[in-house]
Amino acid sequence: MRWGRSIIRSRAGKTLIIDLLVDTQGIIRKCFISGDFFSYPETLINDIEKKLLGCRLDDALAVTMELVENSYLLGITVEDLLNGLRRAYNNAVGQKPSTLL
Repeated sequence: MRWGRSIIRSRAGKTLIIDLLVDTQGIIRKCFISGDFFSYPETLINDIEKKLLGCRLDDALAVTMELVENSYLLGITVEDLLNGLRRAYNNAVGQKPSTLL
């Protein structure tokens, strides 16, 4: 298992930090999302962290999109969140930054 981290600075000047523990099969085992942004409902970030456990990257992105669909983010965008997940995951599995979307 390896940890991957991404730190995203949004256009609004806010920071998003995502830490993922990914096993050798590419499955997310732990997820921590933090930063100086806000979300509504207040449980959104905790819900995302819980739902990503047991997911591979494609499923994690789909689950995240589903959860943020009727939510509100202040200081970051959905794109920031998805890019942060991709980067943290790719860092954990050892892919080079040039392979990021």
